[in-house]
Amino acid sequence: MDFLCDRQSHPGRIFGLKDGREYENLYHAAMCRAEADWLVGINATRALTCKYNAQLSCGRVQTPTLAMIARREAQIRGFVPRTYYGILARGKGISLTWQDEKTKSCRSFDKAGMEELAGRLGGKEGRVVQVKRAPKSIQAPLLYDLTQLQRDANKQFNYSAKETLNIMQRLYENHKVLTYPRTDSRYLGTDIIPTIKERLKAVCVGPYKVPAGRLVNRTLPGKPAFVNDGKVTDHHAIIPTEQFVQLDHMTIDERRIYDLVVRRFLAVLYPPMSMNRPALG
Repeated sequence: MDFLCDRQSHPGRIFGLKDGREYENLYHAAMCRAEADWLVGINATRALTCKYNAQLSCGRVQTPTLAMIARREAQIRGFVPRTYYGILARGKGISLTWQDEKTKSCRSFDKAGMEELAGRLGGKEGRVVQVKRAPKSIQAPLLYDLTQLQRDANKQFNYSAKETLNIMQRLYENHKVLTYPRTDSRYLGTDIIPTIKERLKAVCVGPYKVPAGRLVNRTLPGKPAFVNDGKVTDHHAIIPTEQFVQLDHMTIDERRIYDLVVRRFLAVLYPPMSMNRPALG
């Protein structure tokens, strides 16, 4: 029998027991990887090197990955650009774009057809026959996993993936203000929900004091979009811990990464952004 516990949020707290036989598939998966490394990585590499008298390598992960890259590169090299056409009409304070009724595309490769349509419509008055208003909302992006955090850090601060991971490790191990960084999940488990208020209190410092303070006493919806036990693997998404934060003890790089995580954490707790735009008919 194996113990399950959340070391990050509740050190030493036992949540339940699971039969050890439920983990046998993990053993079988590890055996398959090991055997594939021997059959492909070692034997095939030796065969290629001997056959072609060159230092060639073959691997369980490397070879299919390189095949995907080569296939995509061939598609890029074989791409033939084509000129497409469209129609744009401008009036008093309004701009209208032609759209194909069937495909809903604003592009057409039929130059003659576009010229004929533009000729028929040129100089004529347009008339609005219907206006529809539909409420729309934009949900906040999901919480960070390591990959998405590395992408955003690269876009905003030009950090490499390795630099972002190293900064995250310091925030996790030294400052203890962020959860485990090496995660591929962007969701939280239901067991984390009771800890959210304490996490909000911990980040009520500096620029986060007002937005976090507004959320402390707010009740979460019955089923938040960022909570899904089925999409949490070994570790949940990267979020702040309940550890008291001292921003002045962080370097500028650590502040930047911490800022990304905290703002994303606060964003998912706020309601979606509402938008009301008219659709003309």
